[in-house]
Amino acid sequence: MLFENGNTRTTILFIYKYLQQNNININKDIFKNNSEYVRNSFVAATFEDIEIDVYANKNYLLKIIRDALN
Repeated sequence: MLFENGNTRTTILFIYKYLQQNNININKDIFKNNSEYVRNSFVAATFEDIEIDVYANKNYLLKIIRDALN
């Protein structure tokens, strides 16, 4: 799957352009090559349902962003 989800693609493009404009290098291939992980990390970072004991977890999203910045 190569960025088939429009929301994920748009969000990553926004992040990439923002960092590029601020002279911060980022490896966009990490996002491209791991698109399913990126999408799932966005879901994990935002989804929460206290009734079933599921809480938002930003760790996966932060990890892939850190990896792309290195």
